[in-house]
Amino acid sequence: MRLETGVLVQSDYRKRCGKIDAVLHCQSLARWLFHGPLRLPSGAFYSWHAGDDSEFLYPEVAALALRLGIAMHHETGDQQWQDLLTPSLSYLSSTVQDGVVQHRGAGWLFDTVLAWKALGDAKAAGIPGDYQHLIPVMEEKALEMIQQRQSTTVALPRRWSTRFRPHLLKSIALLLLSAPSGNRANLLKTAGAELIFLQEEDGGFGPPSFRPAYLHAHAYALEGLIMLCSTELSPLARPAFDKGLAFLAAQRCHAPGYPQWENKPSHPIAADVTAQACRLFLLQRPQKTKEAEGCFLALQNLHLPESGYRYTSDNDHTNSWATIFAAQAYMMAARSTCDPEVLL
Repeated sequence: MRLETGVLVQSDYRKRCGKIDAVLHCQSLARWLFHGPLRLPSGAFYSWHAGDDSEFLYPEVAALALRLGIAMHHETGDQQWQDLLTPSLSYLSSTVQDGVVQHRGAGWLFDTVLAWKALGDAKAAGIPGDYQHLIPVMEEKALEMIQQRQSTTVALPRRWSTRFRPHLLKSIALLLLSAPSGNRANLLKTAGAELIFLQEEDGGFGPPSFRPAYLHAHAYALEGLIMLCSTELSPLARPAFDKGLAFLAAQRCHAPGYPQWENKPSHPIAADVTAQACRLFLLQRPQKTKEAEGCFLALQNLHLPESGYRYTSDNDHTNSWATIFAAQAYMMAARSTCDPEVLL
């Protein structure tokens, strides 16, 4: 489905600045991402930029940016996008060792599945490059890590991203939507059910040692759940998604937008969580239209002119993945309906 031009999104909480065109803003953000200070000539992406400094190369960001660029190429038909994507394909491929994306001295399941999805999308879009042989190997390695309930290939300090936690529902959903059969499908469904059962009565995910909830990871879990609603796990995924989305909605700050952690309504607004929440609400239109509109208001207060989005409302670090999520939120606003599988 092509973008519908002329879709306007409120651009300022107090309505001082009128409205902005969702399509034009999405395209502007994507161009800045690929031409701005976060992207290296190699096709790699930094996590954030502040002043004259850009820091922390992150393969996951390259995978997300690659999929956003592929969407821009599809929507615009502009050959320039394919030219911009080629270096990122090469860079992302270079991070894969033995079928797993390597980062900070370890292989990561979450990054591997995002990269696998990005390379698969590039193949489907007909983008040339020496990467296609990696796709089946990466899928196989991801399934092995899921079978072993591994988030990383080596032991790392305990935090949400280094444990086999519900954020990996997004990884499981992406793999399951590729229509595996037999033992592979059963493995994914079993692992997915185990993670869903970690949800607690209030909609957050336990055990208690992982509370308060880090909402960026919670939103990843919801992204996985909404995708799993179209699979055989739907009887478990649908109520878990509804309860988890209600939990997230309840975390809204006193001003529009969402903080990094649960039960922190007076904390700074986090652009990544707010953009993720916006996308999830957009998937639930018309019931959640009002909530999505509140997110757009918050995001515009975090946008730096001719740039991307600040990581939080109390700093001036332009963040790559928050900008990517926000760009897709505007893209989704320009469509009447969206398939959850498009979530970056």
